[in-house]
Amino acid sequence: MSRLHDALRTLSPKDFSDVPLDDLNNYMRDVFAKAELVINTVPSPPGGDTYPSASRTRTEPNPAANATEITSSNVRSPPPDPEVVELQKTWGKPIKVGNKDNPLGVSVWKTAGADRHGAWFARRSVHEGLGFTKWKRAMQKEFAASMAVEEGPGSGSVRGIGTDRRVEQKIVDGVGKLEGQ
Repeated sequence: MSRLHDALRTLSPKDFSDVPLDDLNNYMRDVFAKAELVINTVPSPPGGDTYPSASRTRTEPNPAANATEITSSNVRSPPPDPEVVELQKTWGKPIKVGNKDNPLGVSVWKTAGADRHGAWFARRSVHEGLGFTKWKRAMQKEFAASMAVEEGPGSGSVRGIGTDRRVEQKIVDGVGKLEGQ
């Protein structure tokens, strides 16, 4: 199994009983490292300028009041390590998504799961108009919204991510927060 598929498997759902609660620091650092590998393997959008040569198109960091005011940025990350370039080939070519469903023209990638349980999808883009703090706050609200739906398991998912109930929450000093959903 490739390093990419091993990293993707790390990000798949886990039973909370499989989480080593006595070694959360190392466990979470390993998950974050594998998540970073996955992120780095997703190909950058075509075109654009490298970070040092790019310039902002907006003067305010969070001017967007709604999704229609968010714009694509020309900023691109630096070229990846040669090892990562090889793993990027696993994603193949971007899948075709209509303009109606993809107004910002974000490339969407797909790779087959190595476990015969479907496929993984990824996208990589940089947008201007929505700061990280505002984005993070919105993402955190999605779990609460999915728990509010009282139908069958998974029925409250937002963009394919959801939970039915929170079973545990632990703060790991210097690393982050672990929530068992």
